[in-house]
Amino acid sequence: MKRHQKVLAALLVCVMVLMIAGCSAGDGPAKPEDDKVRVAFIMAGSISDMSWNYNGYQGLKLMEEAGADITYQEQTEKSTYVDAVRTYASEGYDMIFINDNANQDDVAAAAADFPDMQLFICAASKHTENVYPLYFSDGDQGFVMGLVAGALTQTNKVGFVGGVEFFPIISCAKGFE
Repeated sequence: MKRHQKVLAALLVCVMVLMIAGCSAGDGPAKPEDDKVRVAFIMAGSISDMSWNYNGYQGLKLMEEAGADITYQEQTEKSTYVDAVRTYASEGYDMIFINDNANQDDVAAAAADFPDMQLFICAASKHTENVYPLYFSDGDQGFVMGLVAGALTQTNKVGFVGGVEFFPIISCAKGFE
């Protein structure tokens, strides 16, 4: 795994671990100590993409190492996100992560039926009592990558390859520059 992917995975794990800790607080009944936090991850792509889904999966595995009971669903059709959320919430999952903001209005409406479950949606605009958008500061990530590249170069030359031209990578490239 490339260094920036490791940093991104580590940051995602930190966020997820803090969220796990927050799930035990609240007005509801306390869970028995031997009852693990249950986390589901819904992905539009494959964990073998060596990119977005792979890094999210690595974060999920680190949550498992920290004691969470995990599951994931990859290659999920965006039209089935609501059904997937309802299924995991009905099965008692405490936290559900979706790495795509498609159908977020419908997904958030479904989450309202499960107030004890926490739903996290990447790059979403919805925020409710139990639905939280996750944002990544792509420009700041790019800046740090550029800073590290500049510090490590022995030729006074650095480069950035984004792979796909869409907003998060464009923003990252601008930060790098």
